Parts: sequence; C-alpha cells; structure tokens
Amino acid sequence: MLERDKLGNSALTEAFPATTRDTFLLTAQEFDQLTTKDRNIAIIDLRTPEEFKKGHIWRATNMNFRDASFIPKFMELGKDQAYALYCSDGQRGNEAALQLRGLGFTKIYHLKDGLLYWNETGKALQLK
Repeated sequence: MLERDKLGNSALTEAFPATTRDTFLLTAQEFDQLTTKDRNIAIIDLRTPEEFKKGHIWRATNMNFRDASFIPKFMELGKDQAYALYCSDGQRGNEAALQLRGLGFTKIYHLKDGLLYWNETGKALQLK
C-alpha cells in the first residue's frame, strides 16, 4: 500500500493507473514495478549531472532540479505524459512533484527516500 504524499493524496491502486490526477509517493519496489511495467513513463533523475554520472536508474533522464532552467525545460515535455521522479533522498523529488502539480502536471510519481533504498529492488544503478 502506498503512503499518502505531502499533498494528502490517497493510496494508488495496485495497477498504478496513469489517469490519476494525484502525485504519488512510491517505495523503491513500487517505483521499480511501475517503471518496468510502463515503458512510456518518463523517468527523471532530479540530481546534479555529477550525481547522475555516479549511477542512475536505467532509462532515466537527468534534469537538475536546482538548475534555473528546470521548470522551462520540464514544461516542454508536456503535461499529459506520466513522470517518475527521483533524487538522492526524496527531498528534491517531493519539492519537484509539488511544483509540477501546481503547474498542472497530472501524472507525477516520485520515489520515497530517493535512491537511499534502491538496493531493495536488487537492481544496480547504471553508470554513464
């Protein structure tokens, strides 16, 4: 069962519906299940390029949340796309999810505690 996020949203159904208007906080296993099941979901690594090079989730695109161009670049991606966000510890992920939801993005998932518990999935990080 998924936890409520800081917006107070209820838990996501087991199938991770892409039509939800909520922002969902996922455990490492749930995040892995969602991104493995739905190859169309965009996986966004919110860390710095230096952090990204040290290892990232397979298929992830690096978009530094602290960069001034983050929001303009994200707006170009489109609000109808589903996004799976993560960072190192979950803080940037939560901040980004809140901002994007406020801008009208409707399908935002983010990894609770970031990469801190990614090893629970049994999957290694990809190096670049």
